[in-house]
Amino acid sequence: MLKIAIIPPTKNGDYLLDTVVDGLLDLISNGFKIEFKILNKYPSPNLSEVEKFFTKEEEFIDYGKKTADVIFLCFRYKELNHLVADKIGRWDKTVFLDGSEYKHDNRFDFNIQSKVLEGKYDGPGAVDFLIKKKVAFYLRREKPYLNGILPIPFGIERRFIKYENHIQKDIDFVCMFGQDAYPIMRRYCTKILKDFCEKNNLKYFIGTTKGFSHDINKIAGREEFYSILARAKVGVSVGGGGFDTLRFWETLANNCILLTERLDIYHPDSDRLNYKRIFQFNNLFDFNYQLEKIYKILNTEYNQDDLHEEYKDILINHSSKSRALEILAECNRLKIIDF
Repeated sequence: MLKIAIIPPTKNGDYLLDTVVDGLLDLISNGFKIEFKILNKYPSPNLSEVEKFFTKEEEFIDYGKKTADVIFLCFRYKELNHLVADKIGRWDKTVFLDGSEYKHDNRFDFNIQSKVLEGKYDGPGAVDFLIKKKVAFYLRREKPYLNGILPIPFGIERRFIKYENHIQKDIDFVCMFGQDAYPIMRRYCTKILKDFCEKNNLKYFIGTTKGFSHDINKIAGREEFYSILARAKVGVSVGGGGFDTLRFWETLANNCILLTERLDIYHPDSDRLNYKRIFQFNNLFDFNYQLEKIYKILNTEYNQDDLHEEYKDILINHSSKSRALEILAECNRLKIIDF
């Protein structure tokens, strides 16, 4: 039985941790011999499944010290429970999950990018070099993946998937963001798409997911959004404070063609996201060009059934379960665990 102690951010939920926890739950439901405990009450979207793993601090520290095979220390901006990690003190068995992002439009700022590479940046999304020296290994959701840091983007959580083979794809385009204040590309893409769909008599769904939040009382809103994506032929994704964004994975989760800003999630020579259904754009000119290209496909060669084989591959290689297995495989390779 593999035993994992999870130290969440001090207060709020974190989407990267949600991905990992969902993956662990999926592994357990598929017969893997894994148990985990989470410090205190974590606001997980899988609350009904997760709450039985909540553990009070004193018991959790004891579990981390004496029982756990590996400790996951999770970080989001300004929220790191370093105190509990120190009390456990098993840094050689600790994996750091950095779910932070640069916030707002800062990922486009070349001055910030330069400072990050020089190790001089200490704002949102900064690499924590002090933690890196302590832990067994360091995983980041956003670039840079410096000096052995491994990429671990969000993945497809089970709750995202509403698509089933019998569902008819009767909406041509879906474009929804939680906010469009940054990057401003979101606002312009939404307007261009709306005008394009109206000009070509396409059925579209454009709106906001405000209210669809990490708040577990608003899961119904999420359910509605995922049901809309399940009916969509094409979904649009533009990152927010980070290149990696839930919208990207939610769209792939529902067997859609994906129109996304230029991919900058893995290393530039990676083929992890080399799928025929993914169309990328660098700017608004490219966005408009790709719209025309996809429109021709929808009119001439689109067949919902043709998407299924690639969809199966996406679910296998980018599910939350696959993310959890990636982490455990690296733990195994480094001889942190025997799994």
